[in-house]
Amino acid sequence: YLIPKGWKVLPLFRNIHHNPEFFPDPQKFDPSRFE
Repeated sequence: YLIPKGWKVLPLFRNIHHNPEFFPDPQKFDPSRFE
């Protein structure tokens, strides 16, 4: 992707980290994810 100079990109981390495709049961706190 080409992002024009001066533009700001704000990734939506909450949406990314709550995607069940990547994080099974995303609403559950699982400390093993941080190992």
